[in-house]
Amino acid sequence: MPSKIPDHRYGQALLDSVQKGSYPESEEIISAELPPSAIPGILNVLEQARNDVKANIQRISKDSAQDIDGWISQAKQLRRDIELAYDTSSSIASGVANAESIQNQVRDAASKVALLEREVAFTETLVPVFEEISRLRQLLGSIERAILEDRIVEVADTLVQAASELDDIRARHNIRIAACLKTKLTSLHEEVEKSLLFYWNRLLHVDASLSRITVQQATQYNAAHTLSTISSALDKLGLLEDVVSTFCKNFENVLLLPRLQRCPDGRVRSIAIDKEELKVSEPSVEPNTRELFDNIAELVVFLEKHLPPPVLHRVSEILMPRLISRVRSLWLSSAVPIDLEEMEALRSTVQSVNQFGNFLEQQKWPGKAEFVTWAEDIPRFWLDKRREATLNRVRLLLADGPTGGKRVERVETQFVSPKESIFAGVEAGEDWNAGWSDDEGSVRLPLARAVTDRPYDIEGDQDAVAWGIDEINNDEAQLQKPESPNDRADDAWGWGDDEEAAEAPTGAKRTLSDPATPTSNGQLGPALVTEREITLKETFGITSLPTEILEIVTLTIMDADLMKSQYSQSPIASAATGLFDLPRLVLTIYRACAAASYYTNPSGNMLLYNDSLWLAERLQELSRKQAKTPLNIVVDIEALSTFGRRAYGKEMESQRTILSDLLDGAQGFAQCTEPPFAQSCDLAIKSAVERLRDVHTQWAPILSHSALLQSLGSLLSTMINKLIVDVEDMSNISEPESQRLADFCNRIASLEDLFLPQASDQRSKGAETVIPLTAVYTSGWLKFQYLTNILESSLADIKFLWEEGELSMEFDVDELVELIEALFADTEHRRRAIGEMRRVSGSR
Repeated sequence: MPSKIPDHRYGQALLDSVQKGSYPESEEIISAELPPSAIPGILNVLEQARNDVKANIQRISKDSAQDIDGWISQAKQLRRDIELAYDTSSSIASGVANAESIQNQVRDAASKVALLEREVAFTETLVPVFEEISRLRQLLGSIERAILEDRIVEVADTLVQAASELDDIRARHNIRIAACLKTKLTSLHEEVEKSLLFYWNRLLHVDASLSRITVQQATQYNAAHTLSTISSALDKLGLLEDVVSTFCKNFENVLLLPRLQRCPDGRVRSIAIDKEELKVSEPSVEPNTRELFDNIAELVVFLEKHLPPPVLHRVSEILMPRLISRVRSLWLSSAVPIDLEEMEALRSTVQSVNQFGNFLEQQKWPGKAEFVTWAEDIPRFWLDKRREATLNRVRLLLADGPTGGKRVERVETQFVSPKESIFAGVEAGEDWNAGWSDDEGSVRLPLARAVTDRPYDIEGDQDAVAWGIDEINNDEAQLQKPESPNDRADDAWGWGDDEEAAEAPTGAKRTLSDPATPTSNGQLGPALVTEREITLKETFGITSLPTEILEIVTLTIMDADLMKSQYSQSPIASAATGLFDLPRLVLTIYRACAAASYYTNPSGNMLLYNDSLWLAERLQELSRKQAKTPLNIVVDIEALSTFGRRAYGKEMESQRTILSDLLDGAQGFAQCTEPPFAQSCDLAIKSAVERLRDVHTQWAPILSHSALLQSLGSLLSTMINKLIVDVEDMSNISEPESQRLADFCNRIASLEDLFLPQASDQRSKGAETVIPLTAVYTSGWLKFQYLTNILESSLADIKFLWEEGELSMEFDVDELVELIEALFADTEHRRRAIGEMRRVSGSR
């Protein structure tokens, strides 16, 4: 739609914006679009506004023309004034530039004057420098002349003075001539030092090839060159410390070491003193501490006589620490004997040491404190030496391993009541067979054998208490658990024994000497008044090691006692208390190394068991005798006993594992009549039986008879228990398999011949028939015998044994029913018999 706004309104809006800076007030103009046709109108409005402005300017100019002319004339005058000022400033600047040039000339002249003044001052300072240099050159010349005239002692002070002056010149003046003078002075110093060392070596002549040292007071070349003047000159030049140190080293190597060292034949040399000469003689005397200190004292006196004080002081400070160290290591260490019988010689040695220390103090030589300290440390040194020798002997014994062997007897006395069954059977005249009842089918403990051979009861309290077998069983029970490497590492030191003892099962035990006995109604009766003494004796084998260890411990304790009585005034008397601790270290070393020492013996663990328990018993007796002394080995004795029992338990566990592995070859005795299983079962039984017999052969010379039967019974119990479990696990047993299993049982039962009582016991009891003690020492033996009967018997026989016999004492009704169901077919007769057995079991 075309715009309705006139063109001049657009132009007026634009003109107002330019002149006044305002915007149109009409909304219509603001929002309207500018049409091209309005541009000419806008231009006309702007042109008209322009013309009006020009007209106004012209009108105003005509009114102020005179004022403008005045302004123009003033501007021209201002321009002339400016040009004049410019010329004036230029002339001023030119004058300032000329003044700076003159000032620069003045400053240059002043610097030249200052330079001349410094040159004059420097020249004035050269005069004293040249004078000092001239004086220093005169000193160097005098030194050079003195050297040529062999007056080297006199030039020492001059050298020191020249060096001081040269250092002063170099510190104050950095001139090249000082370096030249330094080179010259160094050359002269070296010549003087060379000459002084030549005369020093002539005065203190060391001939290592002849082991000889000569000390002269003056040289044959110049009487003025004495040892005192030469040493003084060396001291002034700072060379005395080095030459004295070299002399002490030569003195030690040429004289002292040959005197202190012993020849292969045991003899020693001595140092001969001849006026000004010291010489080592040929080996001719026996070692003697007093003669050694006397010889050293003569050397001290010789040095004090021939050496100037400054040299002597330095020699004593350097030589004595080395000498004391070598005397202590080469002489005094070996002078401390281990044997108490040589204490008199030690007392004489200590006296010589104290006298020599006092001599050093009188001569004002160092060293007394070190000898006093050694004398005070003799008890500790002797104890360390004794400990080292003793422990080394133990290590050598253990390294050689157990050798030899002998039978020892263990005797134990107990008091028992005559009313106990042990005497009841004897006083009634019962014989060996009185304890057996064939009608009842059970075995009772033989009365006369009850003391020496206690029954092995896996459930608790009949573990041969009198012989310590109960402790063995506890260890065996503990060793049923898998053994970790840490356990094996702890065995040597006995670590973990307390934990093991705490975990071991303990049952209620009652020894033969219990004063209270249960009555028929279960109550405790009054204490028995009359008791009878019983002596138990058995023999077993030990090696030579425990006797050697016991001898070492006994000798140690005896020496400790002697040190508190006979040798209470000896130098080592205060070490007696420490010596009482040595047995503990001996036993610790024994426990630490015994396992490796006994390892090479096939029956090493059993030997270790016997040796440890025998040694523990002997040490227990020794400890009781030494109750009032500082000896405290109770804990070590207990650790040794536990260590031995652990060795026994390990061996038993090892043998049980072997027997179990052999019987595992039968694979549960399933299909024991069919090849190839029949051959495997036969081989397993044969190997297990032979293994147990081999074990009996190995252990019979080692263990006591009761311990041997105890051990074999435990192993046999492992065999029969595994066989019983395997048979009970069989769900179906045919008649051929039953016969085969019965044959296996009979072959294992043939091991009864290993459990025969000792012949001496049989002769003492007058027994005609030797009855094995298998049931006494083998847990589950009667159950095993009944199992053999069940495998060979009819159902009626089994029923009779259950109802009339003592089969129910070994088997419970469920076990027996499972066996019957495996052995016999499912018939009415079997069901009726099982029912009757269950009724009989319920009525009991």
